[in-house]
Amino acid sequence: MIDDDDIDFGPDLTNIFSEVGVDMLQRTPPTHESNSLETNSDNEGEGSELWGKKGSEDRISELPDALIHHIFSFLDMKYVVQTSVLSRRWRYLWSSLRTIEVVDIPFIKAGDAYEVTFNRFINFVDRLLLLRESSDIQSLNLVWLTVKLHLDVIGRYDIASRISTWIMAAVKHNIQELRLLIFACEIIKLPDCLFTCKSLTKFVFCGAGVEHTGFLLPDTMHFPHLRYLALSGVTLADENTLISKFFSSCPVLESLLLIDCSIHFDFSSLSLKHFQLDNCDTSGPTDTTVKLCAPNLISIICKDYMSQDYFLENLSSLVTADIGIRVKYADEDPKPEMLKIYSELATDVKELYRARMIKLLRAVRNVTDLRLSSSPVLLEVVSGSLDLLAGDPYFQFCNLRFLKVVTWVSRNCMNVIAYLVKISPNIESIFLTIEQSELNTNNTGGDWIVGSSSFPCLHYLKFVQIQGIQGCLNELKLLQVLLKKAVVLEKVTLFCSETDSPDRAAQLVEFKEMLLAYPSASSSVSISIQS
Repeated sequence: MIDDDDIDFGPDLTNIFSEVGVDMLQRTPPTHESNSLETNSDNEGEGSELWGKKGSEDRISELPDALIHHIFSFLDMKYVVQTSVLSRRWRYLWSSLRTIEVVDIPFIKAGDAYEVTFNRFINFVDRLLLLRESSDIQSLNLVWLTVKLHLDVIGRYDIASRISTWIMAAVKHNIQELRLLIFACEIIKLPDCLFTCKSLTKFVFCGAGVEHTGFLLPDTMHFPHLRYLALSGVTLADENTLISKFFSSCPVLESLLLIDCSIHFDFSSLSLKHFQLDNCDTSGPTDTTVKLCAPNLISIICKDYMSQDYFLENLSSLVTADIGIRVKYADEDPKPEMLKIYSELATDVKELYRARMIKLLRAVRNVTDLRLSSSPVLLEVVSGSLDLLAGDPYFQFCNLRFLKVVTWVSRNCMNVIAYLVKISPNIESIFLTIEQSELNTNNTGGDWIVGSSSFPCLHYLKFVQIQGIQGCLNELKLLQVLLKKAVVLEKVTLFCSETDSPDRAAQLVEFKEMLLAYPSASSSVSISIQS
């Protein structure tokens, strides 16, 4: 069996093995005895041979390089390199592989010292990239998950210099797609050549979190062909103007993803089509400011906290928007605690949050598909400003066809949902997910005033689906007004929440009977109620 430390990448690689045979792919499924791979010193250079019971032709070696490279793409890179012992035909095939993925975990051996494992991985990547032939690299995926663990034991090491060496080698080979997942706890200076790479079309950098990983930006940046940029778990440790310059240096950028990032930018782009910012999986709000003007933006996903402010301008081409804004981080199960957390905020903070949420809804008013998907507290916050919104006759979701909302059955949440439906004259589908809550009786009882006389006729609504029906009066009122106003409604699908309570079960039965007895404006509507 080949030992990792014996991988030499050079012409004398086969000399370290015996004539008996080589078990190279020690972690791949075992081959049949009749198809075992062997090397023979007498015919080295004449091509490897697949020996069966009667002998067989080596057809694999006759495959074109491109097809062998495709097969290599399914193997761990260290085993790809080990195929160089098969024969002269295979000796340098690894060095022209266009798709490279290296993960550090397979280089860890039980019983080895941390320093041995650390150096084994570094030396492998060094030789893999520096001994490569002149062909271009289409994609490089470098995953270094254990770097922090190793450095905690062996002490300081200049990993930034080593990473820069690998990146410079990739740039030299006209890298197109570069993905770095490096769990290092330090500020890393990436090489300047990366920020002016003409061949790069996709760049993904994942760190260990905003409190641990960051990288510095150079003064000169230009990515003429970069279309996809994703940053996760990092802090851009530079001035705001330089960070804005970083994004502005991508004239053809189409997709921008920022996940668990501490970042400030003021960015205008005519090419940007997809924008995602997700900071809700962190231990709390990050230090983020977003100013974005993107007239050709098609989709936006925003998962963040109300303490962050967003300035979104000219999103005239927007098709889909997924807004999941929370009040603040809660350690365990955040959703039941959100309303309590919000109620305890100072009055001026509540007003600030309301203004920000209204501003965000106004910014995405051109969408076709709107999802309010994080916490029902967003609706509770917006409900405090409904009078302000209702006073603006020009604020409408004229293009909205699909509405998906996570909600409670409270009066405030029902008011916001009804308002969104009212100002969406072309809406076709409504999907609601009702979360269980501990709201008081005054908020969940029959105190929602529908105002059906002012509710417009819904000429295009065809589908309604509600998950988590609890059988309460507010749910019934909402469904009744939809049945009364939706003239072409085709299907209503309700999924009742599970309950072990006999009283709740009886309540659901009564709910079903009342709903099915209610008249509908559509003659072809089908109502399905599932437990």
